[in-house]
Amino acid sequence: MIKLIATDIDGTLLGLNKLMPQNANNIIRKMIAKDILFVPASGRSYSSMENLFSSFIKDIAIIAENGAILDYKGEEFFSKIISKKLIINIVQFLETENTFPIINSRNISYLLPRVLTIKDQILNYCTSLHEIKTFDDIKTDIVSISIWVADGQVQEVCNLLTKTWTDDIIFVITGTHWIDAIPSGVNKGEVLKLLMNKLNITKEEVVAFGDYDNDIEMLELARLSYAMDHASDEVKSHAKSICKPSEILDIIEEIISQ
Repeated sequence: MIKLIATDIDGTLLGLNKLMPQNANNIIRKMIAKDILFVPASGRSYSSMENLFSSFIKDIAIIAENGAILDYKGEEFFSKIISKKLIINIVQFLETENTFPIINSRNISYLLPRVLTIKDQILNYCTSLHEIKTFDDIKTDIVSISIWVADGQVQEVCNLLTKTWTDDIIFVITGTHWIDAIPSGVNKGEVLKLLMNKLNITKEEVVAFGDYDNDIEMLELARLSYAMDHASDEVKSHAKSICKPSEILDIIEEIISQ
């Protein structure tokens, strides 16, 4: 019997057009009624995830910032922060023409002046934006850095960052233009495992959907796992099945009916 369904958001549940499927709220209500825990899992900021699923906060779990934040039914279950010194070093390292770092706390995404030039590109991912002039303007704990990369250089930038920092932080490609810097040891799969252990849910009782590298650990955790048809061969190799984003709700509805 399935007890938990986890899904990535951008490129997966929302598809490549980044729109919530018309029947999504109805399917989520059916999951809740059947006592199946719905777990949207994303590299998005917590505030963005909260906005997307505001009607269901008290009934679902949310994984945000690629696992740096986990909330369960409206209460913080897990979070991990990055030291301010490390944040400053990384952001200063990224002072190039094609990289734009967004500094994320639980509820606020901080934008330094140079990042304002790409503000329209990030509105879907970080909804509570706060403009700052210096690092001293940051007053909250930071859980991740989201890096928007221009010019198709995302793999090159990620490789350089990974080569430069090997401890305390990891870098993962989360989209065509996106790299997320998150605390070492954190990913969607690890925090999902924490939640499963707390609720005594086994792999046999889990379904997962994903499309990018940051979904691999989550896909490996589930008995029924689906990579999107547009995912890389590497991501597909970690899933049991392949589907289109447009098929996700039909798959979930079939699981619910069983």
